[in-house]
Amino acid sequence: KLPSPSSLKPFPNYRALRFIHDNEESVRCVAVSPDGAWVASGDQQGVVSLWEVLVGREVKRWKFDDKIVSLSWCPRTDVSYLAIGT
Repeated sequence: KLPSPSSLKPFPNYRALRFIHDNEESVRCVAVSPDGAWVASGDQQGVVSLWEVLVGREVKRWKFDDKIVSLSWCPRTDVSYLAIGT
């Protein structure tokens, strides 16, 4: 016997987005904010891009001297801090 649909709620929600870096270098790391509203990506050229998930566009870009090797968001949802490792 199958369970009733009401006992299976909440149903999982998934969103798929495609973010394209405009340079030819490969993306080295990606990090999603704890609330799921932001995605940060870092590439071989030292560029970190901040993407807004709902709109699907880049909203901010930073350039560093070295390649980006790691990105990590603060796990708290009441603040938005992004740590960048070069």
